[in-house]
Amino acid sequence: MLLFDGAMGTMKQAGLDTRSIHRAYIQAGSQVVTTDTFMANRLSTSDVEGENTRALEAARETNVLVAGDLGPTIATSKDYPLSCFHDLYREQAKALKGVDFWLVETVVDLEVARAAVRACLEVDPDVPVLVSMIPSIAPEKAVQAFDGFPLSALGYNCGSGPLQSASSLSRLASLSPFPLIWEPSAGLPEQGRYPFDCQEWAKAVRSVLAHTPVAYVGGCCGTTPAYIQALAYCTFSRNPPILEPNPYIVLEEDSMGKTKKSNFNVFEIMFGIMWLAMGLEGIGQGNGGQSIGRFYASIGKWFGKAGDSMVTILGVLILVSAVIYLVQKFVPAVPAQLTKAAMVFMVIVWAVTVLCCLIFDIGHLDGFADFLAMVENLFINLLILSATISFCGESVTK
Repeated sequence: MLLFDGAMGTMKQAGLDTRSIHRAYIQAGSQVVTTDTFMANRLSTSDVEGENTRALEAARETNVLVAGDLGPTIATSKDYPLSCFHDLYREQAKALKGVDFWLVETVVDLEVARAAVRACLEVDPDVPVLVSMIPSIAPEKAVQAFDGFPLSALGYNCGSGPLQSASSLSRLASLSPFPLIWEPSAGLPEQGRYPFDCQEWAKAVRSVLAHTPVAYVGGCCGTTPAYIQALAYCTFSRNPPILEPNPYIVLEEDSMGKTKKSNFNVFEIMFGIMWLAMGLEGIGQGNGGQSIGRFYASIGKWFGKAGDSMVTILGVLILVSAVIYLVQKFVPAVPAQLTKAAMVFMVIVWAVTVLCCLIFDIGHLDGFADFLAMVENLFINLLILSATISFCGESVTK
């Protein structure tokens, strides 16, 4: 199995140049780099030869295997005759002549892909052709479309993450006469963040590779050198060679979406400490007149003698949830279901807190000053509830 690189566009959005990106992926463990020529055809650029030639030169400087990227076009077979696509892919392939693989990737139209394969084979029939489709293309249609073609691999890339394309890949494995290529994305971004971090993505990919015979594997949208490094480590059971200090292996969240040094955020840590205090207060039966204290005082008042035991139990549960919340900020290995359960519990507790404090305040109103204090406390509690929902939501999706 050969390890390809990850996304090029994701890295370029962080302001890195093509050569630095190639170097970072190689240091992360990639055995094959892909030319920066996604959609570099005449429908998207007026300088086909120049863009493809420069990209090939940059990739060749790495001294590893190079895959010539012939991505999709902005049109489909319904817009132009197939001869048009054949000509534009042949033009691009000529500019990329000298690569070790032809990579016809992110296929959305099988007829256009067939034209691309024919064009590549005309330019250099000795170079292996790898075809990678979007996961929504049925394996049955793909196998039928490329029947008789001398492909070296057929598979999938992009999509909404490793697990989304796993079923299609498995079905393709049982139907296709070709080896498999698979380059899943890190999921669909939400507010600029990808749902799979590098460790989660690598584990998900490895779980699929354990029962699916893939010949070529890499990453697509949202993946970075950190993802490839994680995959190289957990799949190939080795540390990738580090040729020199590499600032791009692990990047901060703000510049690279989900890939980052840690989940540390000072406000989130303060929030977790607040929950620790609330849990300890419950265990100690504290009710010093603050909003959290009124919550416990309300329970004690409403449930009588049983209230003390309920407060202690609730304090323990809150304390445990707070510990889980803080630990998962630094230890990604905390089970997702455990983290989610703790976060949901915290949201429910604070929602009940808001209600208890409101009822408590209404029962102790004694003039306009108390009314203003109640409104102030309600506003503060609602802000904390909003922060609870926000921080907990972040923790569940990270």
